[in-house]
Amino acid sequence: MIHKRKKKGFFKRKRVIKRWEIIACLKGMGLGVLLAFLVYDSLLGVFLLLPYAPIYYKREKKKQEKKEMEALKVEFSQVIKLITRGLELGHSLEHCVKEAKDEYSVIVEERQTPMTKYLQSFTKKLEMNVSIQEVLQQFAKESKLEEAHHFADVVAIARQSGGNLPEILRNTSKVMLEKEQVQEEIITMMSAKQMEQKVMTCMPVGILFYMRVTSGDYMKPLYGNWMGVIVATIGVLLMGVSIWWAEKIVDISI
Repeated sequence: MIHKRKKKGFFKRKRVIKRWEIIACLKGMGLGVLLAFLVYDSLLGVFLLLPYAPIYYKREKKKQEKKEMEALKVEFSQVIKLITRGLELGHSLEHCVKEAKDEYSVIVEERQTPMTKYLQSFTKKLEMNVSIQEVLQQFAKESKLEEAHHFADVVAIARQSGGNLPEILRNTSKVMLEKEQVQEEIITMMSAKQMEQKVMTCMPVGILFYMRVTSGDYMKPLYGNWMGVIVATIGVLLMGVSIWWAEKIVDISI
């Protein structure tokens, strides 16, 4: 009797396309068509801009990951406060983690946030007799959150040395709160500069569009010849480098 082998691999697990990925692709396509029209006066210019597509996607992905990381950091800080409060009442760390899951679900009004999913995973692993140290280390590895690594190390050291865990976690929570406040102050101070950076980024494209609409004859020598294509391509490359440089300057993190 011949048994058919089940196919594995590509069709086994479907990847869910996220909303931000669709938006990033649409923005990239729109920007490519606009630049092709303004810089090369031809849709064929889109092919010259194709190498920028993965760079733009990677840039948008990095921004989205940073946004998600900041949101997770805030949620994690709230969970630490809940755990610390439970420890001060004399409960074990494992019990505090389980209680934090229920309390945090109430705080977020039963919404599924990244931290609620992690907390659900914590409780399942603890019920399977996985040690709390291993659970926290796995969380730190998966989330790539610096604060999670510090938290896992603090718990491991406190468990080994028999230190005052509630006091240690209270100090850890205080340090995280101070760090968040400093980061918010930096964001507030840099918001004006970031707006200026965005305006300066759009300025070259705006000038090109204005010149194209109001002074079409003046722009004609740029189109329809190899020299114009080379000059336009160099201009696009310089504009891309300047945007990257400007974003690096205003991107300050602690």
